[in-house]
Amino acid sequence: RVIFAGFDRYTPQEERLARALTARGAMLLELELERGAPATAVVSSQADRQAECRAAAAWAAQCLAANPSSRLAIVVPELAAVRDALADALDAVLQPGAFAAAAAEMPRRYNFSLGTPLSRQPIVATALAWLRLAATPYAVAQADFGELLRSAYGAAEGSADEADACARLEARMRQRLAPTVSFDRIIRFGRREGRVPRLSARLDALQAQVAGQPARQWPSTWGAVFRRQLTAVGWPGERTLSSHEYQARQAFYEVLDGLIQLDAVLGQVPAGAAVARFSRLCRERVFQPETEGDPAVQVMGLLEAAGGSFDTLWVMAMNDDVWPPSPKP
Repeated sequence: RVIFAGFDRYTPQEERLARALTARGAMLLELELERGAPATAVVSSQADRQAECRAAAAWAAQCLAANPSSRLAIVVPELAAVRDALADALDAVLQPGAFAAAAAEMPRRYNFSLGTPLSRQPIVATALAWLRLAATPYAVAQADFGELLRSAYGAAEGSADEADACARLEARMRQRLAPTVSFDRIIRFGRREGRVPRLSARLDALQAQVAGQPARQWPSTWGAVFRRQLTAVGWPGERTLSSHEYQARQAFYEVLDGLIQLDAVLGQVPAGAAVARFSRLCRERVFQPETEGDPAVQVMGLLEAAGGSFDTLWVMAMNDDVWPPSPKP
């Protein structure tokens, strides 16, 4: 028999237990927990959540300035609620240049253990906007179509001149069209008001895909239809994708292939219901690009931090509403 023990020192009762087990022929194996010297705890009070994010980021910058090789951790009980605010605060003090569009995917000095919904990735959001446009050709919201006009993966991808023309077209649409219009009305308005040949070609190709398709189909069949529709509009574009974009596109296709699992659950559904369910699946899929290198600052939840080893630790939201958590018998 093997007994595992994880004590820094034995109490008298534990020592007697260990001797009794050894006398009976048990083999005793001691695990060293590698605990360091007792740490010093400091309490910091902040006005609100935003101020706490800024304070945690400033602390991380100060620690790294004093010792660039430090291993730091920021532990957040409700990480999903503050992820964006904390990322902005860390960028502001650790990597101010990351706010530039060209540096959006540069390696960070920090890493989050929690990803974001796949639907929030710009390349995926554009694909979902195209699919919603095809699923509701009689009621297209100008706000949704405007996203396609402005997106780097959307209507005017690959043409700076046409991107300017799309911006002017959107301004005219806001002035002259109703907030909700038909797909056919948008096509005719674009031909008349704007010099947007690439946009017109993509809208015509999408309209051809929509024409004549059955009103209700199996989710797996809709998955194949969605692929054809996105191919028709040239999504995600002609340029080479970055690493993050490529990973997001692969995750998107994995969710799309998973629609086949809904055949037995949903049966045959209309296009709008299929797009709505697919969008929900993309929202539920957590996407986290692969981290490059070994960032000095790890941002994680309470469960991920348990058992970790760091030089210094900042724990956020230590109030009686969050920690310790309320009992739920």
